[in-house]
Amino acid sequence: MNPLCSLADLDAGTPMVVRRPPQRSIILMAVDDGLVAFRNACPHAGFELGFSGAALHCEDDQLLKCSVHGALFRRDTGVCVSGPCEGARLKPIELVISGSMVFAPNQSEST
Repeated sequence: MNPLCSLADLDAGTPMVVRRPPQRSIILMAVDDGLVAFRNACPHAGFELGFSGAALHCEDDQLLKCSVHGALFRRDTGVCVSGPCEGARLKPIELVISGSMVFAPNQSEST
């Protein structure tokens, strides 16, 4: 199992997009009470919310913004609070921290 990143790679203010070949993309970020991760796929149409952490950034630091249709998601829960999928939720990804490395043990390297 390959790590997603090290804890030192995470900036508290910016989400990180980690890619797993061939098509898996994960949004990873530090929040007040730890780390959260979500599959980088909007529940509205399945498109990636953004290709980089900076693209997901919203002026309100508590929200992520889908770059395709403008949906807004809470960073801590992944719940959509505004947009075409309001009330839906980003798929959470389980994280494990071992030493200084962050892993997603239930994510296949090839799917």
